Amino acid sequence: MESLRKPMFTILQHWRPHRGVRPRYCSKLANTSVTSKETKTNVDAFKSQLSCGPSFQDFIKGASVKKSFAADEDLYDNHSYLSEDLEMGNSRKVYFETYGCQMNVNDTEIAWSILQRKGFLRTVELNEADVVLLVTCSIREKAEQTIWNRLKQLTAMKKRRKKSLAPMKIGILGCMAERLKTELLEREKLVDVLAGPDAYRDLPRLLRVADGGQQASNVLLSLEETYADIMPGVKEVTLLGQNVNSYRDASEDQLCSSGATRLSEGFQTVYRKKEGGLRFSDLLDRVSRIDPDMRVRFTSPHPKDFPDEIHLPAQSGSSKVLKAMRRGVLWETEEDHLQTLSLIREVGYNVGFLFAYSMRKRRLQECITVFREEATRVNAALVGSTQLILVEGESKRSANDLSGRTDGNTKVIFPKEEVAVQSAESNRAPVSAGDYVLVEILSANSQSLRGRALSHSSLRDTVKNYDEHVASNTP
Repeated sequence: MESLRKPMFTILQHWRPHRGVRPRYCSKLANTSVTSKETKTNVDAFKSQLSCGPSFQDFIKGASVKKSFAADEDLYDNHSYLSEDLEMGNSRKVYFETYGCQMNVNDTEIAWSILQRKGFLRTVELNEADVVLLVTCSIREKAEQTIWNRLKQLTAMKKRRKKSLAPMKIGILGCMAERLKTELLEREKLVDVLAGPDAYRDLPRLLRVADGGQQASNVLLSLEETYADIMPGVKEVTLLGQNVNSYRDASEDQLCSSGATRLSEGFQTVYRKKEGGLRFSDLLDRVSRIDPDMRVRFTSPHPKDFPDEIHLPAQSGSSKVLKAMRRGVLWETEEDHLQTLSLIREVGYNVGFLFAYSMRKRRLQECITVFREEATRVNAALVGSTQLILVEGESKRSANDLSGRTDGNTKVIFPKEEVAVQSAESNRAPVSAGDYVLVEILSANSQSLRGRALSHSSLRDTVKNYDEHVASNTP
């Protein structure tokens, strides 16, 4: 009937990473005619490259990278026919539009980091842009059609641009640039720049070529490109999956018990039980050890694959409904509904996703009302406390406020002002997106908290101070 969740905490340490490579998935690839023997040879060679490729740690700011996978600066950044000055952005403004999955959001930040180094500025106002870059997805035909329509709109806007200004440049980045190079450059002639997912380093050169009145393209793919040395600082990682905690890495089965998976009490499965390998709890532990200043979250889990002591989402308060529904739509009696209300009150969720899975709108409204009452109570208990906040940016409602989230993923709004660099220092510094700050909570409602920033901080220091506090108060 509804999905509700409580926050989960992780412990941060260091570990030796398992090696892997950053995958790219682009749909509708061209068909090739090869024999089964050639396919096997190619697959074996590809697996060999993957086995010694870069790890997740290589994507984290400040992480060391093996020399063999270090970025080849000469490949894109040094061009004998273009001086360094000609590749500089000269304060031109870049506007990004991002389509598709979270990977494309990540790619946007990589592309921006590269252009920022060359002196470009970023704008959130389309009418101010000198360069418009669309970060694209080719997984679904509808997504591609959306971008085709957008390109026509931007081309019309480009033609209306004032003659006193330099011509606006339009670029396509990502999977669609790779897949539809010919159509984009030759048939439709709607874009000035194309850059595939492994060619973002080449963007400054491509834009300079486009400034000369030519179309510029680089859609080459690479197994070695990790963007490790220019990756924006990662402060939070979310592990995604339909049932994300059903994860199993059988490549390291020697490290775990060879016994069959034990489901949480009360659950059963129609699928063959998995044996050996690293489970999701092992993955969480290893990811959490990569960077002491990186938060780790995950979504969406299924309670069948978690130990019973961990509290996770519930879709109903009725045992009968939970047993029968298997995450599907099912009727419920009034007693089942009352048990759900009881569960919401008993647990005190601070996050809830409530939808009308039945025609009984009264039941949905009652769930929403009870949830808000309990969420208000849970959030009000934080008033007067000091919370570590990861800043996400400006508040959507006011440019004078900043917004961020607590460890428990509760939104916090606080005034945009300079704060102490450290809690005991008089030096002050502005607060930006990606910063950790300590915020005193002053008020609360069911949706968010409001407070006042006290000082800059870090996840590492907060965990250390908490451990010291616990140790000093333990008999």
